[in-house]
Amino acid sequence: MSNEQRVKTEFHLHTAETSPCGMVPGRIMMQLCAKMGYGGVIVTDHYLPDYFEQPQTRDLFLAGYREARQAGDELGIIVLPGMEFRFASADNDFLIYGMEEPDFAELPTNLCYYSLADFYAYCHARGWLVVQAHPFRSWCTPQDPALLDGVEVSNGNPRQESHNDQALAFARRNHLLETAGGDVHQLGDVRDTAPMVPRALLTPKGIVRYLRENPRVAPEFEETLQA
Repeated sequence: MSNEQRVKTEFHLHTAETSPCGMVPGRIMMQLCAKMGYGGVIVTDHYLPDYFEQPQTRDLFLAGYREARQAGDELGIIVLPGMEFRFASADNDFLIYGMEEPDFAELPTNLCYYSLADFYAYCHARGWLVVQAHPFRSWCTPQDPALLDGVEVSNGNPRQESHNDQALAFARRNHLLETAGGDVHQLGDVRDTAPMVPRALLTPKGIVRYLRENPRVAPEFEETLQA
């Protein structure tokens, strides 16, 4: 794929339609991403215990993604679905990559009450990746590496201390995949730098392939984290 077009891709973005902490609607987010030169975005809105597990609210989870996707189609940005998942038992967050839109309707109604081991098995049976987001924030705890595919080692949220250097060390020590994302909630969160993904791999399965084939964070992120 070395000769194929690579595009700037956001791996961690929230919308106001779905995430309680999201401050900007999906359409406006995509307009800004287009101005910043992005060609791909994975919408990872918060999938929280109880609320989105109810049948009457299940479809609302994709509201922000669908707004972003429609705008992305108009702007030339490929928008993919994902989620930032949280269990009922703790405040750790997990970015899930590889999901197709129909998958959300089939999620078990008690998924947030699974153990991490059962959740990991459920995701792997479907070909999804489980990546712990910002594991070294003050309210988070790094989880068993055997139950993770990767770690978010570069989280760009400017209002939170994510201790990215510790996340990078944890990922390297445990031979986990490394991801980088803006953790975008507000307009000012969209970063100038993002992973450059082959446009041909901007599909749910393609993103899984990209991360498996590129297990280490891009050099520009590593230099920043180790400075």
